[in-house]
Amino acid sequence: MENTADKTIITVVGKDTVGIIAKVCTYLSESGVNVLDISQTIVSGYFNMMMIVDMNKSTRSFVDCQKDLDEIGAQIGVSIKCQKAEIFKNASYLERKAAMINIFEVKETNNMVEHENLDVRTITIGISLLSCIDSDLKN
Repeated sequence: MENTADKTIITVVGKDTVGIIAKVCTYLSESGVNVLDISQTIVSGYFNMMMIVDMNKSTRSFVDCQKDLDEIGAQIGVSIKCQKAEIFKNASYLERKAAMINIFEVKETNNMVEHENLDVRTITIGISLLSCIDSDLKN
């Protein structure tokens, strides 16, 4: 299985202007961030770039990079977002897991809702609704 712990997805979107790639890549290089893959396109004057980077040897923390790139984006008039690659791996796992629900689990869930008066959200995603209740019915 591929290790995504230090991989980050960076997206840059905005009105095209000279120097966007240079500004972003200069910051990454100076911060010790390695660009693994990059895709860039311009559609009707709008710049769109996606990068996969390795932050393993970065001199800056992930949060600091997020803040710095957000500031750089504001300076050059684009939106720059950083997301850990792990979130996409986890989302994919959850989608596959959800697709594996069988008829027994559906019947069991219905039974818990009907006979045990449990909220379906509590059963399916494991949240507690106790913090949502108030003795004052107006709240």
